[in-house]
Amino acid sequence: MIAVPQRRTLPFVSIVLPMLVARPSLDPLFGLGRMNLGAFSITPGFLFNFLFVALATLVMLHALLVDRRAQTVIRTAAIIWAPFLLAALIAAVHSPVFAEAIQVLFNYLTFAAVSMLALYYAPYIGRRVLTLAVALSGVVPLATGLIQIALGDMGERLEASFTHPNILAFFMMIYISFLYHAQLSNYLRSGWQRNAVWILLVVAALELLLTGTRSAYVATALFLIVYTAFQRPLYLIPILLAGPLAMLVPGVMDRITNAAEGAPEMSYAYLVSISHGDVDASQFVEVDSGTWRRYLWQAAWPWIERKMTFGYGLSSFAPLSRDFFALTSTNGSGAHNVYVQTIFEGGLVLMLSFVYLLVSIVAVSLFRATTSSEKLYIFLAIVGYAVVSVSDNMLYYLSVNVEFVFILGCIIGQAPSLPSWLTASRRQPQLMIGGLR
Repeated sequence: MIAVPQRRTLPFVSIVLPMLVARPSLDPLFGLGRMNLGAFSITPGFLFNFLFVALATLVMLHALLVDRRAQTVIRTAAIIWAPFLLAALIAAVHSPVFAEAIQVLFNYLTFAAVSMLALYYAPYIGRRVLTLAVALSGVVPLATGLIQIALGDMGERLEASFTHPNILAFFMMIYISFLYHAQLSNYLRSGWQRNAVWILLVVAALELLLTGTRSAYVATALFLIVYTAFQRPLYLIPILLAGPLAMLVPGVMDRITNAAEGAPEMSYAYLVSISHGDVDASQFVEVDSGTWRRYLWQAAWPWIERKMTFGYGLSSFAPLSRDFFALTSTNGSGAHNVYVQTIFEGGLVLMLSFVYLLVSIVAVSLFRATTSSEKLYIFLAIVGYAVVSVSDNMLYYLSVNVEFVFILGCIIGQAPSLPSWLTASRRQPQLMIGGLR
C-alpha cells in the first residue's frame, strides 16, 4: 500500500469529513442566532454551507491552476450539476422574492460543492472510511430519537435531532439503504464494526417507522426488496417477514390504513366554501394529506400553464400559493412535489434540468467502472429519491441532500477503472487514515 502525500488529503480529513459527519446532528442549532443583513437572513447553518462552498472553490482553483490531472473531476461535477445550477440561477434572477431565491440557490450550490468534494477526495478515503463516516453521521440523530422514545417525548411522529419528522424519515431512508448496501458488499471486514452497523440499521428502521412518513416507507421497502433480490436472495425471507412485524410498531398501522382508506371525497370548491364560512359545517372537516396535495397541484396547474418555459422565479411557489390556493396557510404552502415546484418556479427549463441531474448521476455511475452492486445501489437510490420527490419538498432538506450527494460522489469517485473523459487521472492510491482505508 502506497500512501499519497498528506497535504492533499488534509483538508478532507481535518475539515470536510468531520463537517459531513456532524451535519445531521446540528439542525436544531442552525436555526439559532439568526442575523438579518438587509433582506437576507444569516444563520449558523448558512456559515456551515459557506465553508463547503469556499473549500470546493479552492479545490477547483487548485485543479485549474496547479493540478491539471484533477481538472476532469471538475468536468465530471460540471456535467452533473451545471445545467441545474444554471437553470436555478435564471429562475432566481426574476424571482419576486429575490432574497429567499438567493438563499435557495446557495443551498443548491452547497449540494454541488459537496458532490465535487466527494468526487475529488474519494480515491483517498476508501469504502471502509466512507461506511464508518456515514454510520457515525447517524449516531446522534438515532440516540436523540431513542431518548425521545424512552421519555415519551416524541409526540405523534418522531423527529429526533431534526426539525420535522419528514427530514428524519428521508435521512433514515438514505442511511438505511447505503449501510445495507455496504454490509452486503463487505465494505467492513471487522466483525465488531459489522455487528455495530447491523444494530444501527435495526434502530434506524424502527425510527423510520415512528416518523409516520409513508413515502419513505415505500421507497425504503422497495430498495431493500429489489436490492436483496439481486444481491442476496436468501435475505428476502427476513425482509419480507419484517413487513408484518412493522405493523406492530405503534402508529404504523394507523398511517398505512389511513392512506389506504383515504378521506371522504369532497370537491375542492366545497372545501373552499367551508373555509370561507359560506357553507354550514356542523363538524370539523379534516382533509387527508394526499387529497390536500392533489388539490394544491390542481390549483397550481393553471398558473403553471401561463409561464411554462421559465416559471415565476425561484422560491416563489409558497408566497404565490396564497393567491391561487384557498386552503393554504397564511404564510403559503410548499409544493410538496419537486416536479411541480421546479416547473412552477423555473418552468420546463428548471424541471427538466432536475430530471437531467438525476439521470446524469446514474449515467456517470454506469460509465465509470464501479462494481455491479454499486451501479445497482446508485440506480435504486436515485429511483427512490425520484419517487419521494413526487410527494415532498425534497430540495429543501439540507441534511438529507448533503448526505445523499456525498455518498453518491464518493462511490462514483472511488471507481477503480475510469474513462478518460470523466477521470482526473489513473487510479489513485488510497491513503491510510488512522489505520483505516
